[in-house]
Amino acid sequence: GQTSPVFVQGDHYQFNAKNYSKAPAAEIEGLKKLIQESIDAGYRNIDIDASTLVTLDPPDIRDQQRENGKMTALLTHFIRQITPDGSRFPVSVGGEIGEVGKE
Repeated sequence: GQTSPVFVQGDHYQFNAKNYSKAPAAEIEGLKKLIQESIDAGYRNIDIDASTLVTLDPPDIRDQQRENGKMTALLTHFIRQITPDGSRFPVSVGGEIGEVGKE
């Protein structure tokens, strides 16, 4: 029979909005450290959750999601940089958009 890979998923590597507003660099570095430890341990699916940074104040959806997108892209780039050379499988990355259905 045919076999398929099984990935261990790291779920909700989540930004703390309060900490991010006070010290964004420290919050980012903390998540990078956690992601590095997870990938080193063999995790091959990382779910980045920057939806906590979404704000519904601006009328434009792009502006509401801007910080979420920037931080998700930043951590995705970091993951691509630290994926082990010769890794049989790339690290799969997921993301979150925030509230669905309320607004």
